[in-house]
Amino acid sequence: MPSFSQANKTSKELISNNINNYFLMDRENIHVQFNKDVFFTSEDIWFKGYVYNRKTKTPFKVTTNVFLSLIGENGTKIKDQLVYAQNGSFSGNFEADSSLKSGTYYIQVYTNWMNNFAESEAFIQKIQILNKKDSEFAGVDTPAGSPVVAFHPEGGQLVQGTSSVLGIRIQDCNNQVTSVTEAGIFNSKGEQVKKVFIDKSGYGKFDLPWGEEQYILRYNFDGKGFEKPLPKAQTRGFALDVNNYSLPGKTLVNLSSNKETMRTLNGEDIYLVVHQDDNSAIFDVKLDPETLKQQLVFSNAELSEGVNTLRLVDGKLNQLAERLIFQPIEQNTEAALKVTKHAKDSVTISGAPGNNMNLSISVLPGESIASRESSGIFSSFLLHPYVNEKVWHNNYVFSNPTKAEHYELDLFLLNQKSGKYTWKNIMTNAPVDTYKFDLGVQIKGSLNPTLKNFEDHRIQLFSVTSDIDEATKANKNREFYFDNLILADSSWINLGVYDKRNMLVKTSVFPEVINGKGKYVHAFQPKLVSCNELVEKKTFALPAFAEEFVQLDEVELQGRKVEQFEHQNDSGNRNLTAFKVSERDESMYRDVLQFIEANSTFTVENSQGRVSIFSRQSSTISSARVTPIVYLNNIQLFDLSILSVMRMYEVAEVYINAQAIVASVRNNIGIVKIYTKAGYVTAAKDGVVPFQVVNGFAIQKPFENSFYYSTSDRGFKNFGLVHWIPTVLTNDEGKIEFQAPKLGQEDLRVRIEGFAADGTLISEERNITVN
Repeated sequence: MPSFSQANKTSKELISNNINNYFLMDRENIHVQFNKDVFFTSEDIWFKGYVYNRKTKTPFKVTTNVFLSLIGENGTKIKDQLVYAQNGSFSGNFEADSSLKSGTYYIQVYTNWMNNFAESEAFIQKIQILNKKDSEFAGVDTPAGSPVVAFHPEGGQLVQGTSSVLGIRIQDCNNQVTSVTEAGIFNSKGEQVKKVFIDKSGYGKFDLPWGEEQYILRYNFDGKGFEKPLPKAQTRGFALDVNNYSLPGKTLVNLSSNKETMRTLNGEDIYLVVHQDDNSAIFDVKLDPETLKQQLVFSNAELSEGVNTLRLVDGKLNQLAERLIFQPIEQNTEAALKVTKHAKDSVTISGAPGNNMNLSISVLPGESIASRESSGIFSSFLLHPYVNEKVWHNNYVFSNPTKAEHYELDLFLLNQKSGKYTWKNIMTNAPVDTYKFDLGVQIKGSLNPTLKNFEDHRIQLFSVTSDIDEATKANKNREFYFDNLILADSSWINLGVYDKRNMLVKTSVFPEVINGKGKYVHAFQPKLVSCNELVEKKTFALPAFAEEFVQLDEVELQGRKVEQFEHQNDSGNRNLTAFKVSERDESMYRDVLQFIEANSTFTVENSQGRVSIFSRQSSTISSARVTPIVYLNNIQLFDLSILSVMRMYEVAEVYINAQAIVASVRNNIGIVKIYTKAGYVTAAKDGVVPFQVVNGFAIQKPFENSFYYSTSDRGFKNFGLVHWIPTVLTNDEGKIEFQAPKLGQEDLRVRIEGFAADGTLISEERNITVN
């Protein structure tokens, strides 16, 4: 076995130092709540994310850049986006593109900082997407074929001459629970020597005095008998039996071995290492020389809340055994949701989750089957960071559980092959901060090689819409950088180069966003499971979406096909007159301002690049001139100067409504929306170079539900969405109040998740009667 010992330090010091070094760097953990986990193409996938600091067990408030990737069931990345996190949380949406095939997909959520670690700290969510062209959704209704049995010795090994504990997992090939509730252990004579009970999650355990006997596991399933040989005991090793749930406040560790093991160790020191990240305790192990057994008892105060790893280590720092246990958290957070007010079409729901809570809320029909894969925030922050197998667990096992509930979670941990953090890595491979902790968008650019005395020039970046005005200088390679910028994707900024006399120079710059495209070293690769036996499936009724009943895609008038618009379904655009820019428009109009004035009742004024657009009507008694709201690629423009240099060949579509009354403090009248062609950058004017940000932060749009043809049919009850609220903050009394539409439902299923400033977690789901 490899040795990790070093001179001049005791083994305990080396163990403690290596653990501290390995977990020295802060680690982010992420949990994401989705509005549901079964979606249809063209539906929005809404989400709210929470970032957690493992060291402080509080919101990770400095995180800003979070990447989300949509991944197919074969591991291919389909799309990704950069989202902006603030004070430990973020929110947004994905659209399930209409080209996606029906099937299983995954959403991976990570940060650039996570690339520094040997283990993946990313959050993974499994979802189902159904293409609307498909007529049915098939879900697994019964177990997939015969059960699959796996054995996991406590500590990692069965040892001859000891009473070792063996964990059992009986599930189907999709890791779903079967109907097996008990099994028998038989010796070579066919005699039953043990009965094993299998819990509702498919786990069990038993202990036996192990020798050279070959035992067999037998159980019945679906009227048939099955059997599987148990693994044989090894001639050397240590047997563990750990229990931190039977005696209040105490952890019991029973250790045993055999003479062959002790002979091999030849008097080497043995330690029991208990740690969660860098919080560790080290105990001396001294087996009784006659029985070769020892019982260690220590206070649960030595444990950290959540998963703790127990490792048996020798004096040369080799791991001999490993076991994961869970220390429950002590909190009693409950939202206590109830209906407090009824209206004709909505209900007001109130609750009291606690002080300083940041929450998100999903509301589904009471009979929904569209939220079955979601893992709660307790699992994401307390369990999943330490195990390789990501599974869903009821929240009751985490906070103040009963002994039976604690035992349920302990069985799961016993049946893990190993923890996520390997001892070899901890001893030899401490992380190095090769990848930086991103704080905003970084823009890199270069100056034109023909610019003389470039070192005497400064580069100015400014944007009225993003409230940015910064300056920098180029390095010796003519490169310049702007760091820590909060810039939305497709937004516009301006770059100018000024000489030492503060005069604007007409020259070229070549900017780009260099950290907006996520790349994760732990690329997610789904485990493809193929069950050999026939899987019985049940089909479910699907919701009907209102747009499916509007057949406009292939309308032709007098032999001329109606134009197809890329942005017509964007929020609010159906109430605007749409223009698809043609080659004729490009030749007829000099720039986009001339096009707007020619195709609307707006008046355009352009005085040396200072642009104003006015409505020809007044909304005030004083007859002050009023202006429309103008958007460029769905970003509202407050400074219209960029339009003065925008040529028509750069524009793809324009949407106009000169009479639209807009809710604003400025009494705006009218809306103009301009969408540019992909890849176009507006030409420089007087030395100022407009630059459209690519791979900036995803634009957060307000929640807008899909349009359902019916909310009373079985399809909507199965897979519809009633409401989604990404952010709810508790008031000074720790209470919340929100409204949800009834949509004809008798019951609503409300799921609320989030955390408080002090790290208190909440995850609650309940059905509420509304009629």
